[in-house]
Amino acid sequence: MRELDQSDDWIMSKLIKDYGATFSKSELKKLMLEAEQE
Repeated sequence: MRELDQSDDWIMSKLIKDYGATFSKSELKKLMLEAEQE
């Protein structure tokens, strides 16, 4: 598994902007990590 980098920060900020009202930051991070493992 690669380490989080600047692009992940950008993805996270975009996810929070789009889904932050629905998901917590920790849930979004978990989803992002699961997506990378597929």
